[in-house]
Amino acid sequence: MYRFDTVLLVLGGFYILFQLTRDKADKKKFYIIMVWLLLAPIPSSLTKDGGNHASRLVLMIPPLITITSLGLNSLLEKARSTRFKIMLGLLIIIMVFEITRFYHRYFVIWSNESSRFWQSGFRETLTFVKNVDPEYSRIIFNNTYEPMLPRFLFYYQYDMRKFQKEFTGDRHMENIVPNVDGFSLGGKYYFGELKKPIEKLADAETLVVASADKDATNPEIFYNGPLKLLKQVDSPVGLPIFYIFTNKTSE
Repeated sequence: MYRFDTVLLVLGGFYILFQLTRDKADKKKFYIIMVWLLLAPIPSSLTKDGGNHASRLVLMIPPLITITSLGLNSLLEKARSTRFKIMLGLLIIIMVFEITRFYHRYFVIWSNESSRFWQSGFRETLTFVKNVDPEYSRIIFNNTYEPMLPRFLFYYQYDMRKFQKEFTGDRHMENIVPNVDGFSLGGKYYFGELKKPIEKLADAETLVVASADKDATNPEIFYNGPLKLLKQVDSPVGLPIFYIFTNKTSE
């Protein structure tokens, strides 16, 4: 809910209470709204740590929308006087400000702060890997940072008929290739947990996509050893997400 909804919620609550005190009012529909609002939180309160979980409180949305709508409607009906027109004007200004602030927070700030949950880095990584794919006989992907397979299929535009023939399951098997616990696709693509030291994974025919968070915690390995760093993919705030590398002997 927006902050300005609080004002409308209070106005709507007073409107319902006023209607319930009137003799000729159709009270049944207002009782339904209030009873619905009181009963809606019960299911979520019975779950573990779910009493204030937004998606589990979804049943509260209809009565809350109804009450705030009644509050706004009651304000519009009284907006004939100058005082109420000023109140309505101020409320509209606050509404525009709040909605603008929310969209900026959601699409700009939050997408940077929570880049992992916006799947940041996968498109850039897999587009690059797809372009250099023909140069390698084996490609190894980290599958513990986030599940890589669905992103791989999407950005590779993988043939689903071919995938159904090749895919045998996504359970991690120990040492499916040396130093990797995971699963394979088509005998070329491997998805799994990369065992340290990850330097051992790369050779002239192998491309490795490692997680900066899970695998390559010391990026110096790309500058003081046999590895050749082809690309570093960063988050919107400049933190490394993936390292794509091979062995210098492939030059």
